[in-house]
Amino acid sequence: MQNKYFSQAEEIANLGSWEIDLISNSVSWSEQFFKICGYKPNEVIPSIELSMAMVHADDKEISEYVFRQTVQFGNDYKIEKRIVRPDGTIRYVYSQAIVDKDMSGKPVRLKGVFFDITERKEAEEANRQKDERYHNILNSILEGLQIIDFDYRYVYLNPAAIVQSRYTEDKIIGRTMPELYPGIEKSGLFTMLKRCMKERSIEYIENEFTFPDNSTGWFELRIQPSVEGLFILSIDVTERKKAEENRLKAEKRYRALIENSSEGITLLDKDFKILYRSPSTYRITGWTSDERSNQVQLQEMHPEDVPELHSIMKEILKIPSKSIISTFRVKNKNGNYIWLEALLTNMLEDKSVEAIVMNFRDVSERKAGEEKIKYLNDGLEQKVIERTAQLEAVNKELESFSYSVSHDLRAPLRAIDGYAGMIEEDYEKLFDDEGKRLLGNIQQNAKKMSNLIDDLLAFSRLGKKVLQRKELDMNELVEGVLIDIDKSVTHHAKLEVAKLRPIMGDYSLIHQVLMNLISNAVKYSSKKENPVVSITSKKENNEIIYSITDNGVGFDMKYAHKLFGVFQRLHTMDEFEGTGVGLAIVQRVITKHGGKIWANSQVGEGSVFSFSLPEK
Repeated sequence: MQNKYFSQAEEIANLGSWEIDLISNSVSWSEQFFKICGYKPNEVIPSIELSMAMVHADDKEISEYVFRQTVQFGNDYKIEKRIVRPDGTIRYVYSQAIVDKDMSGKPVRLKGVFFDITERKEAEEANRQKDERYHNILNSILEGLQIIDFDYRYVYLNPAAIVQSRYTEDKIIGRTMPELYPGIEKSGLFTMLKRCMKERSIEYIENEFTFPDNSTGWFELRIQPSVEGLFILSIDVTERKKAEENRLKAEKRYRALIENSSEGITLLDKDFKILYRSPSTYRITGWTSDERSNQVQLQEMHPEDVPELHSIMKEILKIPSKSIISTFRVKNKNGNYIWLEALLTNMLEDKSVEAIVMNFRDVSERKAGEEKIKYLNDGLEQKVIERTAQLEAVNKELESFSYSVSHDLRAPLRAIDGYAGMIEEDYEKLFDDEGKRLLGNIQQNAKKMSNLIDDLLAFSRLGKKVLQRKELDMNELVEGVLIDIDKSVTHHAKLEVAKLRPIMGDYSLIHQVLMNLISNAVKYSSKKENPVVSITSKKENNEIIYSITDNGVGFDMKYAHKLFGVFQRLHTMDEFEGTGVGLAIVQRVITKHGGKIWANSQVGEGSVFSFSLPEK
């Protein structure tokens, strides 16, 4: 009967009993022990080896160690471990035994109990996972969460709160607020904490907190009682406070700009009723905001400008952010119309504005100036027409003059030259040497006069010639010039021509330029024993510069300003022939091409004549 009750008690308590005879190594298990291990009584023979074989692999080493310590030294046998049932299920068990010893103190028998604690362990694991889940949730919250006990000691802080505290977790947990933040007990925040702690009340505060390094931060705090003491939810709003402060500063700054601007600023609704007028509007129009509030802007407009403004309104309302500049007249408080230039911008869809913004300024003086300029321009146009007519008349006179020079002056010259030739042919034998010399002078001067007429005509025609630009091969052009010079002049100069850069220009005019400059170089170096003339080019910035260099007689640079004038000569006719028109023609051609010409020289050392032409 006793065994029956004992078995029932084991079943109710879910524990089994076991015994090991260390002398004979015999093992006995109770019926409940078999059930806990997943065996039926008499299904297996209990043994130490079977007991160890049932232990989970991860717990086997510690189980064997505890058993050895008990068997060898008689230590208490207490262990919590896992066993694996035959069906593969795992059970948590707690085993405890007492040791019987012989007279010498040697362990001879173990008597123990075997508790199935699986349900308890599973409940503990579930609670652990639940706590871990809650802990992870708290740690993932962006707001700071902190718990302080009744001594104002930090019990828990989530990661966000630790960041806000400016400490690390190991430096803050377990320490009190006054220890970490000296002087906090004198603050209004601490007074509130004490009230919440005492009255177990809930408080909300937005507080600027000063840290030990004197830096500050703004926090929204919700304080409420908890079992441990106080629970505090903290949100760092420092950036928001800075943004609010910056916004207020910007608002004040923009208001100052608007209220002190010389331009008028008016806000209009979609019906063009006036919502706001800046102070400068009063200075421009004389109307105060009260006098024109809720008025329609068109009421002040000049009747002639209303249709155009209607059109602008329709266009500006179609497109958000559309801006249009308009000039119109409005009546000021004195009853006079003034001109305003306005920029209208559709900001109706901007929630912070919800208006059409009109920036304007008084341009009455400018408009009066424009009217005056228009009046003057009208008069100027008339004067230009008159001047043009005068110039056309002058040009006609010049053409008539050129015709006279070409025909009327040439006729007597041809007669003089012809009669001189006839006299020479018919009466040469009657003239002595002096007569022949005088007759030769007549013929020579007639020829010079004819050349001078040719040069003057060429110079006058340049002004009317239209440039026929094309790309010029300057080496090819110079080669033709040299052939022409060799045909017309007997010389012994050495001509050196480098590889010349091409240029865009009028072929005949540039040919004339090169002809004049190269023939001059040949002429003025002809009295040298070894005359040399070189032609080179180079690129400089966006121009091509051509240079004609000789080793001739040169000239004094203080007279260089006379070089390019008509009839200006630096040498006498006895020294070198010429009319004094050639360089004037050269300068006029180069200027017509948009270039420049200049010269450098030294008396007795030669000269360098250079001219530049645009690359394109």
